[in-house]
Amino acid sequence: MRKVGCWIALLTCCVAALAQDAYNAGISLSPDQKHFAVGNAGKEVHLYRLFDGKRVRTFRPDRVADAFFLTKPAFSMDGKFITAGNVGPDGGVNPVWRVSDGKPIAEVAMMTNVLGGYACNPVAFSGDGKYIIGQLYGYTGALGKLAWTTRDWRHAYLQPQPPDTSGVVAISPKGNLIAEVHADGNADFWEFEGNLSDRWTGWIVSLPKDVQYASFSGDGNVLVMAGDGWCAAHDWRNIPTEGVMIDTEKRIDRTVVVKKSDPVKDFVVRSVVANEQGNLAFIGSRDGRIARINLKTGRAEKVWEAFPSPVKGLALTKSGDLLSYDLETVRVWSHDGVLRKTIK
Repeated sequence: MRKVGCWIALLTCCVAALAQDAYNAGISLSPDQKHFAVGNAGKEVHLYRLFDGKRVRTFRPDRVADAFFLTKPAFSMDGKFITAGNVGPDGGVNPVWRVSDGKPIAEVAMMTNVLGGYACNPVAFSGDGKYIIGQLYGYTGALGKLAWTTRDWRHAYLQPQPPDTSGVVAISPKGNLIAEVHADGNADFWEFEGNLSDRWTGWIVSLPKDVQYASFSGDGNVLVMAGDGWCAAHDWRNIPTEGVMIDTEKRIDRTVVVKKSDPVKDFVVRSVVANEQGNLAFIGSRDGRIARINLKTGRAEKVWEAFPSPVKGLALTKSGDLLSYDLETVRVWSHDGVLRKTIK
């Protein structure tokens, strides 16, 4: 029995290590920009005051015995609630807490009679404030898209997903739009309500291959994708609305080709964030560097050392300051890479 216990402990540590290197684990700013929250693939989410770096609250699930590997936190649009992604190896839930007192008020999951529940990673409150939406995560990979209402915390929509079709997921800050970019350069745009997805579909678009991370711009108009050392931006406003897409006889091919930026050498990407307008992006690397990418020129304008460990989370303030997170420390930078403060 002692050997079995050791193997279980070892497996748990390995899963935790993998979770810490999982998609978009890290840091989020509150809507009023006064606080930020971090998740480090453990059982807690911590809330800090940005002004002085003081920890003001710790959010814990009700059922701490369950498998919780909480990743990137997400605030509701009004800042009253917070949740976080969960990549627990045996399923689980996404806890929802009240920010004012840290009390758990709901659990989001796709519940099954046999296996319990499956949680979402990534997860976010929809831009319209109606739902918590996310990509269902299971031990076999992505299982589909899920939406729970914020009015009464009930299951609202489920979009199942065929096995082995998962890609990199980003959730728009507008409406309730989810984008999923696949390794072959194709993408799916899906939403529970509204017509935002119509903006992104209907015309042939060729996206870069081997996208590993993705994020929307603050205004929701630009999908920013990142791979090892590069970024690319897809703006729905640049998609033609009429005319001939392809005519082989006339040699017409108006496929919208989204190009990569010039690559940064030896840069294994681990995080990405875009500014409000979607013309500037920052990417973090596995070796602790941060690169600022001009998405208009396709050039890396600046690269600097941020940590001795992977940059697992990035967030931008409205004033242009960059928050970076390596699972232990938060460092705040100017957009030119000047260190403003360190928060531990």
